[in-house]
Amino acid sequence: MFTRIAPGNAQPVEGSTRSGDGPLTTSLLKNRVPYEVTVQLESGGSFGPASRVLLLTPRATGTSDYDAIRVEIRSQMLQVTDIGQIHLRRRHTRFWDEMYRRHKKAGRLNTWEITRIAVAQSLNSVQGALGTEPFFHDGHGILIRGHMALDDSKKTEDTFQQVLDDIRLRIQLNNRLNGAVLLPRQLQTPEIGHETFGGVLCHFAELTYDAVVRVGG
Repeated sequence: MFTRIAPGNAQPVEGSTRSGDGPLTTSLLKNRVPYEVTVQLESGGSFGPASRVLLLTPRATGTSDYDAIRVEIRSQMLQVTDIGQIHLRRRHTRFWDEMYRRHKKAGRLNTWEITRIAVAQSLNSVQGALGTEPFFHDGHGILIRGHMALDDSKKTEDTFQQVLDDIRLRIQLNNRLNGAVLLPRQLQTPEIGHETFGGVLCHFAELTYDAVVRVGG
């Protein structure tokens, strides 16, 4: 939430700073993402509704909403039986032995990667103590890719499909990811099939998930 100025009160609320009759600047921390929120006075030093302009400026940070989303997705996936390795990014290697070390579990290729493929931002507003207050929605397009080495004698098709359903169920039952997401969208599985991964024929699936978070306000 914004640190707000109390209506009809010339004193900023706790947590804000102000120099003379200039703009009032405060800080916003939403999902560990810092922003500078400035209330610019247009006339007479008044805090009346007709004289303020809110400015929202993001500051650089090492922790983002995307970090929180992918960590929470991983925590849900870790509860799935036979899940294999889970990586919080796409892993790229130059050598086969390194690739197999990263993507093998229990002696076979069995791996999942979580990454982001798009971000869509929209500007919104709400009525608050200062009148109309702006905020943004960021829609993070999350891609989850999975591979499991195919072995028909061990019915790996059934195992992989069950893992896939369990991942979907875990995310659907906690679709706000313990508060990391404001507006969860439908979890989709646009592709399930087979492909070669690291020279090994594997079961393959892609899941997509749009996670909408509120920035500011």
